[in-house]
Amino acid sequence: LAAPPSKAARSESGSAAAAVPTPVVSTPVAEASPAVASAATTSAVESAANASASPAVPAPLPVPAPGPGADASQEPVAAGPAAPAEAVVIAHVLIKHKDVANPVSKAPRNKGAPVTRSLDDARRTAAALRMKNLAAAPVSEAAFESAVLQFSECATAKKKGRMGRIERGQFAKAFEDAAFGLEVHHVSEPVETPLGVHLLMRLPDEAA
Repeated sequence: LAAPPSKAARSESGSAAAAVPTPVVSTPVAEASPAVASAATTSAVESAANASASPAVPAPLPVPAPGPGADASQEPVAAGPAAPAEAVVIAHVLIKHKDVANPVSKAPRNKGAPVTRSLDDARRTAAALRMKNLAAAPVSEAAFESAVLQFSECATAKKKGRMGRIERGQFAKAFEDAAFGLEVHHVSEPVETPLGVHLLMRLPDEAA
């Protein structure tokens, strides 16, 4: 009979058994099929092509620097229309007719004389006067003053027809619309109000 292994031999045997590694079983990884690989490659190529074909975003244009003395913090503001005049200086010729509230001349040349002409006659007189002497602008103040002295039946005739500076809200709307629509040294078309038929001339502001 063989002698039992010594204590040292048993110890070496146990150590050798512990040193043997446990075999690792690896699961084989399936290779991608040719079709899948081809699809992945095609997708990558298309993505790259799309990225290269995308239009480049243009760089913003440079903003010009403000000129000398300009305030860079202020944005430019577009100029708006000119503000309407708040007051104008007007002279007028007044031709009355028999249907006005006071059909009597107040002009120095025939003060107190009754007015007997019709409204149509007053319209024709005013239109003819303008056409003959006052239509071609600019009209001289002397030419308008001459028309006032010959034809106007208003008390302002003693002041060469001058009414001074007028503002909106003081006279009949038709009168004001004509007055504020005139340029300096222009004469209006005949304008009718309850006082009669007027021809208006706008004077420079300094004439007030």
